[in-house]
Amino acid sequence: MSFDAGGVVARIADHLCDTAARDGDRCTWLGTTQEADDGSDEVEFVYGTIGPELYGGNAGVALFLAEAARRGGSRRWGETALAGLGHALDRVDTVPPALCPSFHLGLAGLVYAAAAVARALDDDETEERAAALADALVANAGEGIMTDPLAGATGAIPALLSLSERLDRPALADLALELGRRTVAAASRSDDGWSWPPAIEAVRPLTGISHGAAGIGLSLLELGAATGRPEMLEAAHGAFAYEGRWFRPREDNWPDFREEDGDPPCCVAWCHGAPGIGLTRLRAVELGFDGYRHEADAALRSTRAALADRDGWIDGDWSLCHGRAGLMEVLRYAGEEPLWAAAEDAAERFGERLEDWPCGVRRGSNPSLMLGLAGIGWCYLGLADPTLSPILLVPGGRS
Repeated sequence: MSFDAGGVVARIADHLCDTAARDGDRCTWLGTTQEADDGSDEVEFVYGTIGPELYGGNAGVALFLAEAARRGGSRRWGETALAGLGHALDRVDTVPPALCPSFHLGLAGLVYAAAAVARALDDDETEERAAALADALVANAGEGIMTDPLAGATGAIPALLSLSERLDRPALADLALELGRRTVAAASRSDDGWSWPPAIEAVRPLTGISHGAAGIGLSLLELGAATGRPEMLEAAHGAFAYEGRWFRPREDNWPDFREEDGDPPCCVAWCHGAPGIGLTRLRAVELGFDGYRHEADAALRSTRAALADRDGWIDGDWSLCHGRAGLMEVLRYAGEEPLWAAAEDAAERFGERLEDWPCGVRRGSNPSLMLGLAGIGWCYLGLADPTLSPILLVPGGRS
């Protein structure tokens, strides 16, 4: 690598510290978010404080700053991480009950972030808060949104398995198993595989890691591997079989059924399309299911091609969720060089004016992990230190 990825990390971390809105020993951040109006193509852009969650809120920013501080960064990064996380944990009562079990949007992600920050900064108080919140999660998981990997309980299963070990909370593993049982019970089974009703607008059950069969299948695969439950493995393979039914060899990709039923397009992002699906197949191979290697290889081809396309749509988005940083994280997980030239080029173009770095909203800057600067920082932190765990994939049983 011919450029200083750690320098990009430092600029982003310093910027997040400089722009934090502080109140005593707590802080938060402001940024642009976007919300689509149901039933129309109109998008509303809002500039304001971010929420507490891992995906687009304080917990994700704090996680990046803590991991950067752990790797020899400024003491201020760690202090700001604790202040941002403290604000997030103080606001757990603002998480809608339907999102409570979610990893990305709910309490499961807050527990994960708190445990990770506590470990990174060796902070006993934060560890205690993580454990207490884990107990509250078990007591209040409820029904919520069930099978959606992003907003629902099923997507939290790998994190619950990991946190059960990290926090010495067997009840979290019990909760993961219960969520797995509910997920299996909610499946529609056919000769084409197993599928689940989409939680967002779509013409048929979705493919993909964020809202579709790939994310559900991965959670059940992790659960089956961790518990030895054959019914979980059967359901996981059924989910992957549903996606296999729709695979397009000419495109090395899977269709996005949010759009149309006749000839739906394929996306190339972590959230929808080959990169995210490829992550699940790479993990399946890692768990010993080598039959998914051909799908993983196809997904990696699509991911490489998208990153190499300097003039493509994705050049205007560097987020982890649906931008270039997410694609680079996929290749990093695969053990490949994630096109260093693209990373160096972006560092030169945007590194000194961070507000101009394209985030995962259509206008304005965003500080968060999955949509904004903290996630871009995470990508460069992984380039500087390949041992950094991939936040886009939380293997069960690892903390």
